[in-house]
Amino acid sequence: NVPFSIELDDIVIPKRCPLLDIPLFIGKGACCDNSPTLDKLIPHLGYVPGNVLVISDKANRIKSNATLDEIMLLADNLHKVLVSTPA
Repeated sequence: NVPFSIELDDIVIPKRCPLLDIPLFIGKGACCDNSPTLDKLIPHLGYVPGNVLVISDKANRIKSNATLDEIMLLADNLHKVLVSTPA
């Protein structure tokens, strides 16, 4: 029950993931971290023009069930923990 009205022309596959800046390529027989995947920017809006972006499978998995606030909180807290941990 997710809206879907995109056409092939609405999908642009970049050379690099716009979120993780890793190269995008198709894996050999299976999906890999660098595989291009279609993502809904705002999930409840669905697959509609202007709401889709091709990102790496790794980026898509990272953001799959998290809100932007949760991702930011995770990154901030991970940074604090790593900075305070002796090498």
